[in-house]
Amino acid sequence: MHTTAKSFSYSALLYPVLAIVMSLSITHPVISQSGSYVPSKERSSFQDRRKSILDGNNVRATYHNFGYAGRTAGLDEIIFEYPKNTGRQYMYLFSIFVGAEVKDQTPGATGVLRVVNSPNFRTSQGRSWNMNPVAGYFNPKSKELARSDRGPGSNLGNTWPSFWPDKMVDSRDPGWPNSWNGFFGKNIFNADQEFFYRAGDDNYTRFVDNGRFAPDLTDKTRGGLAIKLDTRVLAWSQILISDVHFNIMEVLNDASYNYDKMAFTLWVADWVGTPGTDRPEFDQRRAVAYLTDLQRTQSPPEFNGQPIGMLAMKFLETPGNAIDGIDNDGDADLYDGTNPANTDLFGMLTSPLGFYNRNDLVNSIIPYFTINDFNAKTLRPGDKIVLIRDNGDRFVTTYPIGGGSVVSQGRTINLPAGGVTLVEDVIAIPGTTNEFYNTDLLDNDLDGIVDENKPNHLVKQTLVNG
Repeated sequence: MHTTAKSFSYSALLYPVLAIVMSLSITHPVISQSGSYVPSKERSSFQDRRKSILDGNNVRATYHNFGYAGRTAGLDEIIFEYPKNTGRQYMYLFSIFVGAEVKDQTPGATGVLRVVNSPNFRTSQGRSWNMNPVAGYFNPKSKELARSDRGPGSNLGNTWPSFWPDKMVDSRDPGWPNSWNGFFGKNIFNADQEFFYRAGDDNYTRFVDNGRFAPDLTDKTRGGLAIKLDTRVLAWSQILISDVHFNIMEVLNDASYNYDKMAFTLWVADWVGTPGTDRPEFDQRRAVAYLTDLQRTQSPPEFNGQPIGMLAMKFLETPGNAIDGIDNDGDADLYDGTNPANTDLFGMLTSPLGFYNRNDLVNSIIPYFTINDFNAKTLRPGDKIVLIRDNGDRFVTTYPIGGGSVVSQGRTINLPAGGVTLVEDVIAIPGTTNEFYNTDLLDNDLDGIVDENKPNHLVKQTLVNG
């Protein structure tokens, strides 16, 4: 496992910053369903779309109950605004896309299909092919999302359903009627405002209609991937986080099949002060995306002569890559024995009965990437190489004396008697010194690392001038 170097530089942020904090997780049973799993009967509907304005702190924006936030088309929808009620805008929208590769179910077909769920703007013959809200998680008499501050007895109307379908399993209080279905528990109002909704993708019938893929064996009319998306949005007025919206998204695979390869994407449209001069940046080491303006001092009238700030999107937890052997989210630092949460694990590895001493563990077993890791290297008989079994396990062996064949990731690789020079499959961008991302999902240089590249794994940081 590799991680990034600890040394880094940063520029001070001298302008107002608002933050959108994101957490995307896969709930159980998610990627892998058991053979006894029975898909639910919950379905989504375009007619159940709702929207609400989150304004529980200094940031104000419209949230929709289909994986979308910001403005769709309606002028009553609030572009992300900070401070609220000033008209100073920073982000037009963000939304989530969920996709997977699936087997083509056409008789005799051997290929795969790529099914991607979109939250909005996709129709076919007047029908919505988008993510849409699932009934039962809002009050059908209300035009708003279910929100913690507008329950039974609210002067502004009740947004809660009569019961919560996901809480029917509670034997003591099935469905939690007249109670808030909160992130922190039943009737726990920790945040000043909390929104909650469930959305589904079953209206995306493109592949059901042509017989190429149906995700649910119990309902051949169900489209998409049979994915359910639970989303919570929270805002606190507490001064340390009063400029932040927290978005927590959980994805559930409600299909009859396993999905071995899934992808998640956030679509973001910036609108920072003067949109024509916006610039997005991404600090991969800290998992923060920034939306900023190249001409901050040339602010529009609503800024009253003050410079334009920036919006930051911090990703707290997102699905990782479990097969490439790389610490993509930087948590290998937690193996440091000074961290109490990992002392036992670290001790097991470095004790007299363990495998490594501390220097070997930190410098050789979980080292940081260096520029040399991306250069071509020559391997000769007797050198150590790392091979990958079909289940993803790595094991260290040696280059065969006199040459020979080895097997890694199901491939037979012939190693010449005189040695061989290998390099990871770097794709150059014509006319530049930059590199594109590796795409073959193979360990080409026999180091146990799959598709390492300098943009993602060495630099991992884009700085915002300021």
